[in-house]
Amino acid sequence: MGILNFFKKDSFNMDTLEGIEKIKISKYPPIKGLESPIKNIEYILQRKATEHKKNGRMDLAIACLKKSNELMPHSNFQYQASDYMRYIKYLRQNGQEDIADSEENRLHQEHPELFDKRIGNRKRIIESIEKCKQYHTDLIYIKTNGKCPLCKKYNNKIFSISGKSKKYPQLPKEFLTEGGFDKDCFVGVSIKL
Repeated sequence: MGILNFFKKDSFNMDTLEGIEKIKISKYPPIKGLESPIKNIEYILQRKATEHKKNGRMDLAIACLKKSNELMPHSNFQYQASDYMRYIKYLRQNGQEDIADSEENRLHQEHPELFDKRIGNRKRIIESIEKCKQYHTDLIYIKTNGKCPLCKKYNNKIFSISGKSKKYPQLPKEFLTEGGFDKDCFVGVSIKL
């Protein structure tokens, strides 16, 4: 019997409020390559919320999304603001404006990086600069949103971190201090050997 339990998958009751509330934080292995989170419980809860909404069970749909939001920060997948905001959208559709406002404020406080991509950009830029030091290079490659008028002039360009290169311009200080120019723009960074 023990060996059968070893191979038995966790089962979750997503059709009752009590069952949804009992779902615990899962530990996942890192995602490799082009894998997706479709087997992750927080993702499954998002899909189940859609099903409950279609069946007129907004209480269960909202509970699924609330639990999904609790689990997403612990996932091996990086979710976007729109994934988290779905819970707030459902609350508003269900006439729960006060709770929606409170949850939205909490989300902005706990996860500001979801609403300002410069926070994550700055972290990646600093990590890349540390790698540059390890590889004894001063050059960094920047990829930005090619459509944003503020960011597109830096897209697919090589910059010198120190400004000492005769061939490449110095990395604009806004990348180091702010993580970029626009809160809605992702900045990709890699070292140039």
